[in-house]
Amino acid sequence: MISSSAELRNHLKLRQLTLLASLGETVSLHKAAERCGMSQPAATRLIHELEELMGVLLFERTSRGMAPTDMGRLLIRHAAMFLAGIDHVYHEAVALKSGNAGSLRLGVMPGAPSRLVANAVAFVKRETPRMDIQIVDGANDFLLAGLRDGSVNLALGRAPAAGTVNAAFELLFVEHFSIVCGPSNAISKPVSGLGALIDQLWILPLPGTALRANLDVHFLSQCGRLPHDLIESTSIVANVALVELTGRVAVMPRSIAREHSDRGQVRVLVDKLADLAGPIGILTRRGDAQPTHILRMIEALRTASREFAAVESVSP
Repeated sequence: MISSSAELRNHLKLRQLTLLASLGETVSLHKAAERCGMSQPAATRLIHELEELMGVLLFERTSRGMAPTDMGRLLIRHAAMFLAGIDHVYHEAVALKSGNAGSLRLGVMPGAPSRLVANAVAFVKRETPRMDIQIVDGANDFLLAGLRDGSVNLALGRAPAAGTVNAAFELLFVEHFSIVCGPSNAISKPVSGLGALIDQLWILPLPGTALRANLDVHFLSQCGRLPHDLIESTSIVANVALVELTGRVAVMPRSIAREHSDRGQVRVLVDKLADLAGPIGILTRRGDAQPTHILRMIEALRTASREFAAVESVSP
């Protein structure tokens, strides 16, 4: 008789569980053995071995067939659950192999074109409704760290710094930026560049980001200094709300500036900042062989980016 669950796991046979489940359905040892592809003596031997293992009688012979005892009913119920789990593993594995299921965690940088991401995810869910997709947003450093530790499967982000060895980057398009202000700002028409806006109240990206470094270079080269009154933020949601509420000036991805301009939340002062653009693409962990469901998302992002580039007139 077993003395621990570990001993039960070591001695229990899958054929015994299959036979138990069949006995629960047929109540006939002959029919159950036939269904399991074994002889009746072999089935009898498996049941006796299981009864010795459990130290208790599992079935009683009656005129109507094999009647399970209380312990027999318990084992039949759990055998059926275990076999259902095996069936589930099989079907999920087949679906995963064909790309029709699986789980995926997609990292998205702040300011990524929302329509591009939505179109790609919606397409994949239409094609593979059983796929579990999670979307997380974060700065490029966060996305790269997620790729390293496996918490992110792939990401839509900026090109990593030269010398980044763990990440592979596939260019999708080059992002352009606009300067916007709130509806209450006194500036009534578009301007030619940063020089006319140096004394405005600004919202700028956080120090240390690539976009902020490029903007600082532009301010210093065109104006000789940086703006004095700043709010520093990488949150697109907060930036749009602040621009609309306070009239401040901010730099936004061109697609987002157009979207919120159409809604009347911002006014575009500079449609496309010259010499201020950044490559956007797919980040994956270098050297990894990607499973089918992740390859499907990568292809969906490629397709969505081509559509986005055509509509927004960005450089593919």
